[in-house]
Amino acid sequence: MQNIVLEYKEMDVPYKRIYEKYIKEQFNISYSTFNEYMGMSNVNGQLKKLQDEKQKQKEIDERQTKLF
Repeated sequence: MQNIVLEYKEMDVPYKRIYEKYIKEQFNISYSTFNEYMGMSNVNGQLKKLQDEKQKQKEIDERQTKLF
């Protein structure tokens, strides 16, 4: 679920829209449960970590592309 949210938050999609379109049917949870889950500090920390890792990989890829 975190990867889905991270992917669409990078495109500035609101949480409500992410929930309705990608989370609701796949995970069968209510919107309030989704909000609670996303509000947990551990989840937010993990999302931040995933964002940082993705950004670092993107920078590495860009540097490697410039070498060729």
